Amino acid sequence: FNYNINGTLLKDSLINVKKGWNIIGGLSSNISRANISSIPDSIIVSSFFGFTTSGYQVADTLFSGSGYWIKANLDGQLVIKPNNAIIYKKSEIVKLGTFRMTDKDNRQREVFLVKANDVNFFVSPPKPPADVIDVRFSTQCYASNILNIDYSLEISGADFPINLELINNNSDYKIVGTSSGKSYEVLKQGQNININNKEDKLL
Repeated sequence: FNYNINGTLLKDSLINVKKGWNIIGGLSSNISRANISSIPDSIIVSSFFGFTTSGYQVADTLFSGSGYWIKANLDGQLVIKPNNAIIYKKSEIVKLGTFRMTDKDNRQREVFLVKANDVNFFVSPPKPPADVIDVRFSTQCYASNILNIDYSLEISGADFPINLELINNNSDYKIVGTSSGKSYEVLKQGQNININNKEDKLL
């Protein structure tokens, strides 16, 4: 069957947002994060997050027909216009270490160590459905200050056993399952350890 749907293309948008997490959409065409500003200024305090079958992904482009999580620190509005002044410049995260987790179904998630006193901008959205793998620090962020002595990782939606790998970091980390109390091997760069106790969803 063929259907004709009449309507007007959404070429720009003014979206009301509340303090906290919001789900928003884009325009009738794909739009860059660079074309999104806010009223008042600087109320956006997180990345934009899209969602796929492998979990949340930081988005620098809002695709037509998709929804995105965004966090605001005040009630206000987002202004989305293709010709908006660029108020955002994509900056690559300077990763000083990566913890990569791969579950039994070969699904991967990563969290990072960065040199930043304030990691609140790296806050993760509300946890996804129970069957979607998610890994975050107990601060609910996907990055943590490398100067911290201890890190707590929360794991959800993963099928055990889990393979934990340390990338681009020369430090040694003692891995302990918070629930079971089990001490695993010391994690070193380029090495993997297996987390095989299903109770250990907090490390």
